[in-house]
Amino acid sequence: MAIINRDLIGNALELLKQGLGPFVEREFQAARESKALNEHDLRVFNEDQMLAEKPIDQWDAAGLLKLMWDTWNDAFRKKLGPEERSFVGELRGYRNKWAHQENFTSDDAYRMLDSVERLLTAVSASEVARVKEMKNRVLRVMCNELSPGKSGKDDKSPYNVPVDLEPTESTANKAVPKGDKHKIQEILKCLGENKIRCTYEALFEYLGIPLNQTAIVQLLGERRPEASWIVNKRTRKPTGYKPQERAPDLFTNDTVIFTEMELRGLLDNYASDQN
Repeated sequence: MAIINRDLIGNALELLKQGLGPFVEREFQAARESKALNEHDLRVFNEDQMLAEKPIDQWDAAGLLKLMWDTWNDAFRKKLGPEERSFVGELRGYRNKWAHQENFTSDDAYRMLDSVERLLTAVSASEVARVKEMKNRVLRVMCNELSPGKSGKDDKSPYNVPVDLEPTESTANKAVPKGDKHKIQEILKCLGENKIRCTYEALFEYLGIPLNQTAIVQLLGERRPEASWIVNKRTRKPTGYKPQERAPDLFTNDTVIFTEMELRGLLDNYASDQN
């Protein structure tokens, strides 16, 4: 299935290119003509020979997504919102993984196709129907992969139950590496600035450490607005937080990160913006 999923994602990237190309070219040229773009952005793309020699609507998905991300405020923010921007960042992550010949699960393929469908819907692209067909195909495969009578998840897994932030005595002395404590501060800063929530599961998978009550307490510390961007995947809210302990703008954006890949893509893009 990994090879089939790679092929599906490759096809989805081609449809993304076809659907985004005309929209990106139109909005970018309009911003250029109105002199809304800064000279630095123009130089960066003019110096890329693989892109500069082609009309924008003939660029590959990677080029289109990068252009959208790098010139978002100047060229695309008036037509698209924060949710669409998060799709752009997420899809850049999927495209990079695909380009590096990494494998994809059916869950990965479905999530990626869903984001492609949503982004293309936002720009009124006709390719949406074909992407939806591909997504439904993956969904049927996922259903067939499940054993009869099982949901595909262990109902007793801590990943499927609300997480209590209070540690137990038996686990209170298990320390989280200091490097992860430093990394979490950068992650919280990125989430806060982008106003995007992230599930406990996605965060801990990204850090590569087991999800448990004590680790959550050690990583996030006391309940406070800065830490409230990490949420329960069912409720999409931080577990155990009172309203005054949440970030004031916690729910201004509907976007929630559910996978390690989405979080990695957001952080990679955030790091690029800081350089």
